[in-house]
Amino acid sequence: MIEQSIGFMSVLVLIGSAQGLLLALALVFMRRGNRRANLFLAALLLILAIGLVDGFQNLTNYYLRYPYLIGVVWPANFLVGPFLYFYVRELCSPRRLVLSGKQVLHYLPLSGMPCYSFPFMPWARKGRCSYGLPRSHR
Repeated sequence: MIEQSIGFMSVLVLIGSAQGLLLALALVFMRRGNRRANLFLAALLLILAIGLVDGFQNLTNYYLRYPYLIGVVWPANFLVGPFLYFYVRELCSPRRLVLSGKQVLHYLPLSGMPCYSFPFMPWARKGRCSYGLPRSHR
């Protein structure tokens, strides 16, 4: 059986995730500066911090205990690019950013990911997922 353990690297990943969450909260409640740019950056940091929690799950092999959490964060990874783009655009553009139909297309890959991973999800929910495990552990 694969051992589930918390090591030094997994603790560092968890500390990094907590730091990202705290910084995102600080940016949300900050009253000074470019408020909209801070919100885009806070959303970006929140997605990256949640991705680190997923990395913690992989490092510690907790995906074996909680297989229904496999792939929950995958669609959110498609938001990193749009939020980074909108953050930089909000900082650099002299006029206010208004989301038009063309810019909403940045979120199109996000909507496609659940459709792509849908066949995988029932197996993970029922705990019968053996994806990525050696044959001796299935």
